[in-house]
Parts: sequence; structure tokens; C-alpha cells
Amino acid sequence: MPEFARPLALFALVLPPIAAWLALRERRRGQRRRRWAAALRAVGMSALILALAEPRLPRPVRRVAVSFVIDHSNSMPPAERTRADTLVASAIGAMPEGDRAAVVVFGEDALLDRAAREGEAVPIRSNPGGGRSNLAGALRLGQTALPADAGGRLVVLSDGRSNIGDLEDPIRLARARNIAIDVVPFRAALGEREVLISALNAPAVARVGQNVRVEAVVRAPRGGGGRLQIFDGDKVVVDQQVRVTDGGAPAVVGTTIEVDEPGFRRFRALLTPDEDQHAENNVSAAYTLVAGPPRVLIVTSEADRAAPLTSALRAAGRSPEVRAPEDTPSSLLTLAGYDAVVLVDVAAREVADDAEDALLAYVRDGGGGLVMIGGENSFGSGGWRHTAVEKALPVVMEVRDKERRPEIAIAYVIDKSGSMSSGAADPMGMGNSGGGLEQKLELAKQATMLSASLLQAQDRAGIVAFDGSSHLVWPMQPHAQPQDFDRAVLGLQIGGGTNIQAGLEAGLKELSSDDAPLRHLLLLSDGQSDSSGYDTLLKRMAEERITLTSVAIGAGASIEMEQLAQAGGGRYYPVLDHRDLPSIFVEDTMTALGTFVIEESFRPVPGARSPVLAGLEPSALPPLHGYNGVEARDSATVALWSHLEDPVLAHGQYGLGRSAAWMSDLKRQWAMDWVDSDAFGTFAVQLVDWVTPPPEDERLGLEASVNAGRARIALTAVDADGSPSSVLDTRAVLSGPDDRRIEVALAPAGAGRYEVDVELPAEGSWLLRVTALDAEGRTAGARTAGLVVPYSPEYADPSAEPVDPRLARLATETGGRVLAMEDLERSAFERVDGVTRPLALWPALVALAALLLPADIAARRLRIDRAAAMNALRAVIAAPLAGRARRRAARRGAAGAERGRSAGTSPGSPLGVPPGSREESPGFVGSAAEKRAIDEGGAAAGSTSDQDRSLGSTETRGTSGAAP
Repeated sequence: MPEFARPLALFALVLPPIAAWLALRERRRGQRRRRWAAALRAVGMSALILALAEPRLPRPVRRVAVSFVIDHSNSMPPAERTRADTLVASAIGAMPEGDRAAVVVFGEDALLDRAAREGEAVPIRSNPGGGRSNLAGALRLGQTALPADAGGRLVVLSDGRSNIGDLEDPIRLARARNIAIDVVPFRAALGEREVLISALNAPAVARVGQNVRVEAVVRAPRGGGGRLQIFDGDKVVVDQQVRVTDGGAPAVVGTTIEVDEPGFRRFRALLTPDEDQHAENNVSAAYTLVAGPPRVLIVTSEADRAAPLTSALRAAGRSPEVRAPEDTPSSLLTLAGYDAVVLVDVAAREVADDAEDALLAYVRDGGGGLVMIGGENSFGSGGWRHTAVEKALPVVMEVRDKERRPEIAIAYVIDKSGSMSSGAADPMGMGNSGGGLEQKLELAKQATMLSASLLQAQDRAGIVAFDGSSHLVWPMQPHAQPQDFDRAVLGLQIGGGTNIQAGLEAGLKELSSDDAPLRHLLLLSDGQSDSSGYDTLLKRMAEERITLTSVAIGAGASIEMEQLAQAGGGRYYPVLDHRDLPSIFVEDTMTALGTFVIEESFRPVPGARSPVLAGLEPSALPPLHGYNGVEARDSATVALWSHLEDPVLAHGQYGLGRSAAWMSDLKRQWAMDWVDSDAFGTFAVQLVDWVTPPPEDERLGLEASVNAGRARIALTAVDADGSPSSVLDTRAVLSGPDDRRIEVALAPAGAGRYEVDVELPAEGSWLLRVTALDAEGRTAGARTAGLVVPYSPEYADPSAEPVDPRLARLATETGGRVLAMEDLERSAFERVDGVTRPLALWPALVALAALLLPADIAARRLRIDRAAAMNALRAVIAAPLAGRARRRAARRGAAGAERGRSAGTSPGSPLGVPPGSREESPGFVGSAAEKRAIDEGGAAAGSTSDQDRSLGSTETRGTSGAAP
């Protein structure tokens, strides 16, 4: 039976009978003509309506396309993976002609190794990574690879251990597309002589002074044992032998530990099995967040810079901890042990990139607090522009009012001597080969281009390179062609000796002829110069108010580099790590631009009301003598402004946390009057307290655990009287390795209880932050916890069976089969029943309607005489016969003439013909019967013109033109 793509169009079939009835009512034509016209019109309209409904006739499909889905994850032993590849190659080799085969390989990823096509099998080329089993993704990809013009089938060769994605969606898709999934079971690598730690359980949260229970769960599906150790930090708290019988219950070993310090407490379990296959699953870890007095991490390169702040916090009962910038934690869970982090006059280059990324996630996802305190090495002058930390702050390190900044002329004086390349000492630890050492010059090029990218079109820049002499690479000119500038930088090549004085003289010459209000020299060298005596140069620079910054590469750089910077009124940067070079260039350029550090005395101007200044009279605050120039974000609250309308105190929300920025310092330099005032202690504490998250709400109970790469999160909420609390919305944010971030909503699971299962896609530590909103949309509370995925779920042994039961379910729910390995070659390409391909009928219906249209018009417009029509039909039939007769007679006449010439007679006198048997007609040779036939044909042909006239006549012309 045909199917219709648009069945509603069939309702229009009521129109053809109406059209036929209207045609029969017309009286200008005869009864017979009316019937013909009505029939033709009805049939034509019906054909068009059926075409609009798009009828399709299902036709059986005989060809087969198969997607082979092969498991290359680590839970499949290498020998089994090789065996699966061999079985698929053999099946494709026996594939019937016309059928097609695709190959999908999966592990952590699902990759299409071979598109659906004919031809022999080729070796597997794809490497999907074996850390996990993305069977769900492989099933989706395998179905996508199947063409629509063949019966489709998936053949899965796997142990069935899926730990990425949900199998429900690909199963539903396969059923909808009538695609059967056959499975070939393989035994997993786990299960035989495997002993593992399946979990290390510890409470998610606790309070100082509480006893917490830590338990390790040891499993051995086929029996086994070993030595188990549990660590509290670096201290061993459990050390004993464990044993699990074959098929027996897991062994649970634990201890009780008193937690006496706030912050995250890390526990670890280590198993040394007697006999084992995989070492990956012999470790596990867990975290407990211990609540206590607020902890504040203060990061500063010099403790004196933060001494007033540290003293104020300690006096207020807070717990400050001072660390050097290089010791800033890069672990998100370590940072989460602090309530707030304060960066005191710290340059970005002093903090590792991983630590900066962790600070961003700490505020955004962990709800932590961040404060940046100003100074000569902070904000823009500290190189924090375009960093991860800047994103979390309420200010940006760029002065948007460009008209306030004077133009600057900067000359880059770059050492390209041989000491920057091969054959020289390697103070940067980059190796002694020429290629490694030449990287110093390449980094200098990168640093120069980054620095120049901060300039505006009206600023001016020049490049002087030096070795034994100076070379003007880019004359001082407006920075209106940055691309050409970068090309000139990239063209620098290694030269000979080192003459710093020659380079400085050339750079000073370029700046002396420039009239920019700010002129700056930026010197980069390893300091191994062939000359000295810079007094004259430095005197000229001082007279012309040109500043000099020197960047010395390596521990062996000359002391002259530092002396030059001090005498030149700029900065000195010793670079021991080559990775710092680009950020140093950017930092110095931003400082030289002049608006990032403003050293003027002023009284702060009150702005928006702020809890940071609660209890303080803004108009009576002490004066400040300098600050860092920044711009406030649109979402920030600016509590204090400078006399130049720059923000001095700003704070705001970022993600789940808060951040604040104090653009002056908190030492006895710019804020000397503040530090010595009675209001300083209140201000410092309230500044840090504002960003500190509220205490963990004990009315919210948090349970969190990890099993086989999946986190189980449960939140219980109660009111003050202990009854279940109604929470409008509960959300969980998980932040993990490689800046991974997962945000999910918890679903109600009973009165005052909310739960969710989350797949954690990477091994390592995860920070969990759960927030709850009340009916008015306000934050009702939040809880924090740490989770650990100690190893890939490939080694978690979620089932004691060597083949996961979910594999057989794929076949059961899609109409597939569980195949033995030896049956794969024979069964893979068997015909797929019930698969059809629709044949579109609408083109034929449109063609039929097109053919009936002229017949319909003729029936309505033309009057056809029956006799004339019959004569015309006879003429049409007779014309070919007459033509054949003429051609036959002509051939016979030609043959007779030839015979007459050979007998000596005239061609017109036939010989040997009995009297009366032939007609004698000039130019004709043939019998009398043939001539009569020709004459009759001519008469019939002659009547054709009369017939044509009859066909073209009107009803008043009569029936003239009939043949005699």
C-alpha cells in the first residue's frame, strides 16, 4: 500500500467531482463532448492532488550496510583488541558484493576509522585513547555512518563497560531507525586476580574538634588480598593486611581521626596486593572540609608590605597565612581551604599561570573571596592585564579615557650578539645547543611585539639592534602600522660581539629627535658588553628626561645593567626564567605609559555606599599619596574615587564568589596616613570580611561520594525547627582538572532532600559548591566539598562479571542478536528484514496531469466530425503504405531498365511482359495493381488536406471534406 507524506492534501479530492459536475452543466457542447471534458478534467485534477500528497510506494531493500563498533579501551586486554580487529577484517573480506561496511573505534573518544563503503578491510589507524569507554558515543556515530539506501545493522565487539554518556539515547535512536544492534561479547581485563580499592569514604564536611570516620573499601571479585595503608596527610593511620574471599563481600577497613585544624583535610589509601593485574586502581583519596575560624591567605613578595594588614586581621581573630608569590597554591582544593586570598603588591610574573587559573576558578566556582592591593608592582604596572585574575576582579587594567594619557615614544634596544646564541654560556638553563640558546632572541622578539601591542596609533616606536655595533631596524615613527613593525622585529638575526653603549647611543639618538612628552628606552641584553663608560649617555638622558629600563638575561649578567637602570630613572629586571621575559616587557611598558601609577596626594571622594566603609566617615578619611590607574567594570560598586575620577576602592560579585580592589597600597608609602590612623584596622578587616563567604549553613547537610567516575551528590535542607525546608532551586558547580567546569541542578528526592548523579570526565581533584535558593530567589545557604576521581573507571570493575550485562541489553532492546565470535563472518551481512525504501510516485502523477491538460483543452474548444476523423485516421495509416509501394516500384523499374539496356531495347519498352499484365504509363514501370494502389494512396493523401480543413473548421462550417 502506498504511503503519503502529506495525507491532509487528500481532502482536496472532493474538488474533482465538483469540477466534473460543473463541466456537465455547460450546454454549449454535445452530451458526448461534455462527458469527455468532465472525465478528463476530473482525472487531471485528481492526479495533481495525489502528487501534492506525495505518495510513496515502499519497496524492499536487499542491500545491507554494517557498522562495526570495536572497543579499544583499556578494559579490553591487548590480545582481545587484536582479536576483535582480526574478526572484523575477516567479516569485511567475506562481505557480499553490493553491501557496505563502516568501522568505528572507541575508547575515551569515538572515531570513524572507515566510512560505509565496499572494498577490502584495512588495518585500524585510529587511536581513541583507552582511559575510558565511550560506548554511547560510538553507537551514535555508528548509526550516523549507515547510509539510508540500505538495511542497517550495528555489530558491537566489546566487554560492554560503558562509563561515558548514557546508553538510553542511542538505543531509542536505533529503535526509531529500525537498526538492530548485534553484540559480540569479549571478556574484560578486570575480574581475574584483580584486587582494588573501590572507594575511600570520609565525610564531606566537619567542624574543628570533631572525630571523622575514614574507611577504605577493598574488592576482589575472584578473591585476593594485600597490605592496606591509610594516610592522614603524610601520616600513616592504618597499616594492615586485608583479605577478600572468592565471591565474598568487600573488605571495609577504617579508623576514626580527630580534625583539629580548619581547611581541607586530605586522606589517601594505598593497597599493595599479593597478586594483581592493574596497579592503577590500588590508590584512592578523599577530602573533608573542616570548618573553623576564617582563614586568609596573604600573597606578597615582601612580608613588610603586608605587615599592617596581617596585624589587623590577626587582632580581629582571623587566621592570616603569608606566602611568597611562587608558593601560591595551584590546586583548587588547596585554595578552597581558605576563605579569602589577598594579593599585596604582587606582579603577575611572580605567580605561576596554573595558580592564576586556580584563583579564577576559586572565586567563580568555589565561592571564595579575592582582594588585590595596589602598589608599584600591582594591577596594570604589575602586568595583570589580560590575565585570568583580572577576569575575577571588579576593575580592568586599562585606562579607557585615552585622551588623559600623553603620547609616548619608546625605543627597543635589543641585544642580538653571539652571546644570545650558540657557543655562549647558558644562564637560562636552556641547553647548550645553538637552537636552544637562540630561543632567547626569539623570546625577545615575542616580548617586543607584545609590548608594542599596548601602544596606540599616535604613540611612536623604534627598534635598535646591536651586536659589535648598532643597527637601526625600525626608525622612530607613529605606531600606525603594527604589522610592518612586527615583520621588522621578526627579521632580527644573530650577530657578533656585544656593545651595549653603541645600542644605547643609537636609541638615544632616535628619542632625542622626538617631541613626545614621555620618552623611554627599553634595553634587553645578557650584560656581557665589550665597552663601558656610560656617564655621558646617562647625563644626556637626564637632561632630556628620557628614562631607561634594563632587562638582564641570566644570572651571569653584568652588574652594569642594574646600575644603568638606577641611573636612568627606570627599572631593573633580572630574568632567571626565560618564560618571564614577555610579561616583563609588558609590565614595564604599562608602567612607562604613565597612567598606571599616579603619585599625587589627594583625599578620596566618597562614592556608592559600601559595607566595607561601615562605621567610617568617608569624608573624614585620611589622604592618600598615590594609586594604580584602572577602570571599574560596569557591574562593580565604586565606594571611593580619586581626585582624577579614577576608582580607588571597588568591589563586586563574580560567579559564586566576591572580589575587591584597593588601588592604593597598605604600607607606609602611598597609604602612610591610612596605616597610622585609628580607622585602618576597621577598614582592613571589613575589606577582607566583605569578600569572605558566609559560614557554612549547618541547616544544609551535604553528602558527596564518587564511584566509578560518577559523583553522587545529596543535599538535605531543614528549617530552624528541624522540619524539612522547601527550597526553590538547588544547583551544584564542580570545578576540576584542566579548567573543567560542570553545573547541574539537583532534583527533589523527598521532603527537604535533593539529589543528582554527575559523570566526572577526568581523573583528579574536583571542588564541589552547592548553593540553595529560597522561594524569593535569595541564597538560603551554600556548602562546599572536595571530591576525588583517583583512577579511570576503566579500572573500577563496576561489575563482577567479565562481560557487562548492559551489552546483552543492547541486542535485546533493538531486536539484535548475541553472536559468537566464530559466527561473525557468516552472520554480519545477513539480510535485514522489514527494511524498505520509498519509491516516489508524484513525478508520474504530474506527468499524467500534464498529458491530460491538452486533451482537456481540445475536448472543450474543438468540434471533431466523426467521418472526418475516420478519414484522417485512414490517411495516416495509408500514407506509409503508399510510400513503401513507391519505393518498391522504383527499385523494380531500375532493375527493368538495366535488363532492357543489356537486351538492346529502350528503357520505356518493357520486354517479356504478357499483354495486359502491365499498365503502359510514361515514367512508370510496374504492374497495374501497383499503379492502382499508388493512385488510391494519392487519393487518400489528397483527402488529407480536406480533412485538415475539416479539423480546423468551426461548428457552422458543416461536414465538408470527406473522402470519396
